[in-house]
Amino acid sequence: MNRTRRVAVTVALVTAVGGGAAGVAGASSLPGPDCGECATTAGSEFGSSTQGWRQRSGAGGGSEGARGRRQGLGAGAGSGQGHGTERRAGAGEHADLPDAVEGATLTKKIRTQLKYLVEEEKLAGDIYELAESRYGDRVFANISRAEDNHADQVRLLLNRYDVKDPSAAREAGEFRDKDLQRLYDRLAARVMKSREKAVEAAILIERTDLADLTKLLRNDLPADVEQVAENLLAGSQRHLLAFRRQA
Repeated sequence: MNRTRRVAVTVALVTAVGGGAAGVAGASSLPGPDCGECATTAGSEFGSSTQGWRQRSGAGGGSEGARGRRQGLGAGAGSGQGHGTERRAGAGEHADLPDAVEGATLTKKIRTQLKYLVEEEKLAGDIYELAESRYGDRVFANISRAEDNHADQVRLLLNRYDVKDPSAAREAGEFRDKDLQRLYDRLAARVMKSREKAVEAAILIERTDLADLTKLLRNDLPADVEQVAENLLAGSQRHLLAFRRQA
């Protein structure tokens, strides 16, 4: 599918999903699940247990804290260098990451967008983890793990193109970008009010992610960057549908 057609389809999907039940009914053409727990049918959002999803290694000696959870490249994603490695039980989202494109470079604009994107994915994971700790919902736990995988895919690109990772060594709820910091603070306060407000915050996050990814895909991108952006776009489409079913 060419870029113009893909963007048009994406905009149509976002519009449909934002419209409620009609969008969910038309979602059968979306790509397959982006994590081991995501639904394969409308009647089963998440199929497997979250048991063991917090098992990790790296900074913090495998602790379950946010620092050990957020730092480092995902296992097998890139050089493996950084603050540590993470291994998420059952996280099978887009295991085949793209190969490097020989001789490819990034414009300043795309480098800036990727730096913003990695923190945006981190924000989603941080908010969903907060909601899961507050309400114990499996949907938040599973999609939080998927967002970690999304962030790791972007970190692969940052590492590959020698772009400094603004999310490195930052605790949950901490962001370099001031706008994202303010957004996190507002959404975290909303999450703490009620489960209903937490779901509303999640829907807002996914719709924002879709808009930003669609904007990124309008550019001429190296094939590996384009593939990662499409991976994240497909995941956010499914996450949005899952959260709307919770509303």
